[in-house]
Amino acid sequence: MPDIKPPHLRRVLSLWDLIFYGIVAVTPSAPATIFGLAEVKSRGHVVVTILAAMVAMVLTAISYGRMAALYPSAGSAYTYVGVVFTPIWGFWPDGR
Repeated sequence: MPDIKPPHLRRVLSLWDLIFYGIVAVTPSAPATIFGLAEVKSRGHVVVTILAAMVAMVLTAISYGRMAALYPSAGSAYTYVGVVFTPIWGFWPDGR
């Protein structure tokens, strides 16, 4: 019987490619879409609000990076939840 390996992603982008893509494609537009609402809701502290959200997103990105290094397979959050808990949890949107 042949040795069957689970599917996995082949790494073709470097870290600097991903950083450049994030800066060029995502960074300029992300705060602009919610700036007005954030200005009103934060009572003028929109920069602090966006920086706090950035810290949360960076921590999430680091977490996903570490999980991708441990389990390099397709599936994103579904794969990670399935490995940590049970595969059926990946199908439930609220994690219950």
